[in-house]
Amino acid sequence: MARSVVGQPLSRVDGPLKVTGRATYAAEHPIPGLVHGVLVGATICRGTVASIDTRTALAHPGVLRILTDFSAVHLPYDARRVNFWGQPIAVVLATTLEQAEHAASLLAVDYTSTAHLTNIDAPTAAPGPAPNTPDYSRGNADAALRAAPHSVDLTFSVVRHNHNPMELASTIASWADNQLTLWTRRSGWQAPSERWPQHSAFRDHGPGDLAVRRWSVRQPRPYLATPDARRVRRAGDGAARSSWC
Repeated sequence: MARSVVGQPLSRVDGPLKVTGRATYAAEHPIPGLVHGVLVGATICRGTVASIDTRTALAHPGVLRILTDFSAVHLPYDARRVNFWGQPIAVVLATTLEQAEHAASLLAVDYTSTAHLTNIDAPTAAPGPAPNTPDYSRGNADAALRAAPHSVDLTFSVVRHNHNPMELASTIASWADNQLTLWTRRSGWQAPSERWPQHSAFRDHGPGDLAVRRWSVRQPRPYLATPDARRVRRAGDGAARSSWC
């Protein structure tokens, strides 16, 4: 299969939709009663959140709710502590995206900081491989290079490249009665139940985009959007529908 496509002038089946603006990305679906959520990231690298003053933000027009308790959400880190800069510590929900973004800037957060270490070569840096991906070794590179009949030892310099995704990080979670529907740009996330459909039409994230701030902002969106949307019920909606973007 690979040999039949490598080097061939093949067209991307989704190309015409993207370059003509007709591709509908996750955040562009017209969901009734949509509520917009903005993540608030920690501004310290390590420690705990002592307090979050939400009074000014809650008084801002359009703000519906501010969520700071993530204990019911399964995240790949301990949400009770600040483990890295940018870790979500609150979610601001508002009628419009602009209202949610501005209200997020009005939160007053007090931290209790603890010492952090970001230099892996520091003498105090202790090795600690992840439990799910232990260290391993394979072969002997030094011996292979010494025994090789030819070797190349050069230094290459390349210009910096920045790639920008066509689809921004976003998730819509919509509850109708007890039925959840997700529209998300993230391809690796799986809904808790197979009965809940998930739509990821284009998945235009680009791995480099996620790697920059892997767990700080982008990845938790489906995890936080799902329960938050269920807790926010908009008045006058006969289908008991709530949505979060």
